[in-house]
Amino acid sequence: MKVGLSRDKRSGVRDFLAGLLGFVSWTWLVVITMALLLFLLSGVRHTVRYIGGALGGGVALMVLARSGRRVPSRATLCAAGATVGLTLAELSLAGGPARDDLPTEGDGLVRDIESFRARSERYPQSLLEAGSRPAWNSYGGWQYESLQGGSSFHLWCGDYERDNFVLYWYPETGAWDWDT
Repeated sequence: MKVGLSRDKRSGVRDFLAGLLGFVSWTWLVVITMALLLFLLSGVRHTVRYIGGALGGGVALMVLARSGRRVPSRATLCAAGATVGLTLAELSLAGGPARDDLPTEGDGLVRDIESFRARSERYPQSLLEAGSRPAWNSYGGWQYESLQGGSSFHLWCGDYERDNFVLYWYPETGAWDWDT
């Protein structure tokens, strides 16, 4: 008695694995590209959530493709569309720190700004000049404006119409203020 798979079954398994490998390779390229983009824009927490969702979607597609037939190109396009859609949803809904964590994030920016002033005897013209590159957030990101030739500045995050608040830093008092 011969042990193992018949020639037809081996061919079917080989075709299934080859199709799955091609599908997985292409899908992983898309997932990794989107994860890198998300990491650059939103940080680690949202990237981990995205990868978890993408893995869940990938596992679901592999279960659907378990029949042994090659995954049709329509399914591949649906998987790619789902990956891009998940990424866009994550980018629009994620957005960085929670509202209550903004002052903590802003404290780091203020430290960079004040450190620049200690070295240069003026406030920087931009956050980049201060050495800060704050992550994008769903509140429109941090806004900075140098005033009076670098003798003062404004730092804020949020928008009344979009977020129903603006968080301001007042260098004169050294305090944050929620304007709602």
